[in-house]
Amino acid sequence: MNSPSNDPTGKVAPRTTVLVACTLFVLLTGVIQGELDGRWSNQDDLVAQGSLLSDVPTTVGDWLVVRDAPLSSAEKEMLQCHGSMARFYRHQETGHEVGVLLIYGPRGPMAVHVPEVCYSSTGTVPSSTPAARSITEDQEDALWMTQFRKPTNPLPSLEVWYGWSEGEHWEAAKYPRFWPTQQLYKIQVSGPVAGEGNAKSPPQLFLEQFIPALRNGVLAAR
Repeated sequence: MNSPSNDPTGKVAPRTTVLVACTLFVLLTGVIQGELDGRWSNQDDLVAQGSLLSDVPTTVGDWLVVRDAPLSSAEKEMLQCHGSMARFYRHQETGHEVGVLLIYGPRGPMAVHVPEVCYSSTGTVPSSTPAARSITEDQEDALWMTQFRKPTNPLPSLEVWYGWSEGEHWEAAKYPRFWPTQQLYKIQVSGPVAGEGNAKSPPQLFLEQFIPALRNGVLAAR
């Protein structure tokens, strides 16, 4: 009887090759996933950077914080974020309110949780395709804008702006999961759509003042 090492059919070697290839694939996948999740970074430094989000001003132009809405432990665990800020700001003249979420963490979790997924699970449906819109006058900051409606109403009632940053300008990135950086900031601002005769919605008006404040504040402290 032929021993496995002398198998004239040549079946053992291919099986060994397949086993080695599978093992390498699993190892490589783990390394890539670890890189995307930022698990190889210094966690103390990341937490310290994330804690700076608590320094975001409570007054931004004519907008004033009316209440905090901190993330739950389950939400923080799901996002794996190193820091977060969740608040509601109200315009002191119009009374319009916007919800603001600002988080800092590994680019993998930061990239996958987009409003089209989150809001669609809370009784609303997208009423438009996300469109990239410039926020600042120099057009160096851009975010995705999308709108949502109730299933029983053809008109949108909620507008959401969102995007990512490495610490400088904000971008309406198509593939933030593959940015050449381990950590990302993500911003998400939601509020009512523009009223009849108004060119800009409350979220857009808020962002035009909020984005420059971030650039000169938290992001400048990196």
